[in-house]
Amino acid sequence: MYFLAFRNIQRRRSQVAITVLITAITIFVFTALLGLTQVVRDGISLSRERLGADVILVPTTSSITNQNLLFTAQPENVYMKKSIVDEVQKLHGVQSLTTQFFAQTLELDCCTPGEKARIIGVDYSTDFIIAPHFSEAKSQGESNGIVLGSSFTDQNIGENYLVLGERYIISNKLNPTGTGLDYTIFLDINECRRIAKDSLYLDSEWTEKDPYEYISSVMIKLADGVSPEDFLQNVREAGLDVKVVLTNKTIDALSNQLSTLLKILLFFWISLLAITFISLFGRFDALARERKKEIGLLRAIGLTKSKTFALIIIECCTMALIGGVIGSVTASLSIGGIIDSLREAFYLSSAAWTLQNEIIGCIAGIVVALLLGFFSALHSAMSSASLDPQVAMTEGEL
Repeated sequence: MYFLAFRNIQRRRSQVAITVLITAITIFVFTALLGLTQVVRDGISLSRERLGADVILVPTTSSITNQNLLFTAQPENVYMKKSIVDEVQKLHGVQSLTTQFFAQTLELDCCTPGEKARIIGVDYSTDFIIAPHFSEAKSQGESNGIVLGSSFTDQNIGENYLVLGERYIISNKLNPTGTGLDYTIFLDINECRRIAKDSLYLDSEWTEKDPYEYISSVMIKLADGVSPEDFLQNVREAGLDVKVVLTNKTIDALSNQLSTLLKILLFFWISLLAITFISLFGRFDALARERKKEIGLLRAIGLTKSKTFALIIIECCTMALIGGVIGSVTASLSIGGIIDSLREAFYLSSAAWTLQNEIIGCIAGIVVALLLGFFSALHSAMSSASLDPQVAMTEGEL
């Protein structure tokens, strides 16, 4: 049975190739869409869990969007007096806070050509943002070292690393977070202030100011029972001259944008699936009519109805399986590039794309291909199995 089905496929190579191609294209789109859905779902969840701060305060002069602040390494050299911290600590709802100092953004080859990496100074004595993500268990970073985000894949702990012409030891690296932390170089906050003061890029910024008296952001974790919206109102009532970024609200907005995009893509894939089903249905039905005499001969020499039905199903499902394997594997290999293409526009994180997701995508694609092949061939198989051998041999062609 299986040998006969294989021989029939071999004899019709051009028809098989077209069937395989139609199936492969549909399964490629399905697997890619499934992969993107997994990345969006896991990436948003990862960002929500690991961002650390409920509220971020930045200077009112900041022009960076909330999503860029959280999900990219876009440069933003803005500063405010560090005395703002004393005022923030007096507000109701603050459980803990830490400050950061933004230096500048470099063009590096850390993970992809021209990738941007932001330099940030961290107050390790109060930090709760990056410490939970250290790849090695340490209570804090080292004042004479640097901590790298997860996208610096070619760098290892203990190696030397040049930052603005100065050599540092990599004291730690971060696990993937799905946020801008992945593309950031972290230094001790005072060391970061020092290199910022000496930087030609920021020379005009510190002509008349002392960087040691300034910070760029305040990261705040709220006490239990205090909502970000309530805290925002507290900031406004206190008259603080800061821009307030509510992290959950920003993540929700991004999630809604991506969900809308995925729904549109799903609609187009369902349309493609319907077209593919109709195409395969027509091809398998036409193939069955062409083979009436062949099927009649097989029936005449003893092939039962059930075996005739199985023969047609095996042939069609084998062609669909080949297309499914090609489409799903190709999509799994291409998903990284698709994510990179969309990341700048929609802040997608590739941190959530794992080998497990690839395997799930391939298996799902193959299963859908087999189901597509089975249901497309079902009518043809039933018609062929019910043919009268004598009528089939008279009407058909070998």
